[in-house]
Amino acid sequence: MQGRARVEGVTEANAVTDVGAATEERTVEWLGAMRWRRRVKSVVAELGLTFTQWFVLRGAEQLNELHEDPIQNEIAAWLELDRKTTSQVLITLQNKQLVDRDINSELTGWCVEVTPAGTAILRAVNAQIEAVSAACAYSPGASVRVPRARKLWLDPQGQPYLRPR
Repeated sequence: MQGRARVEGVTEANAVTDVGAATEERTVEWLGAMRWRRRVKSVVAELGLTFTQWFVLRGAEQLNELHEDPIQNEIAAWLELDRKTTSQVLITLQNKQLVDRDINSELTGWCVEVTPAGTAILRAVNAQIEAVSAACAYSPGASVRVPRARKLWLDPQGQPYLRPR
């Protein structure tokens, strides 16, 4: 192959960027969080909920325990979700009779209260979600699995590329 030279020490895994320890650690945490989300999603799907519906229902219950009848915007802020998503999910949860929503006394927002049915659903999945959470626990020092490195080659203009297999 004329005009092509192998780049020594450069692999597919490190060609684009060399990441530091903090980036590597955040990446491992992110992958663990995504694995956790998929597992929780499968648990709550058995009860007819999406992950986001479970997350908002759980957040509403947490705020109900902290103070009586939190408003919808407080739930959005608590869960770091946008107000539109939170509103749409709470409407769905209200239609499923898992929360009650009503205008608060100051007429400044929707008060949200988790119904007994909503509390029962959360209680029903707590143990399973706790087991899933323990199984997906972050372990410091873990690393991201990197696929087998492939050599990069230089084209005649000196640009690196992956040689077809």
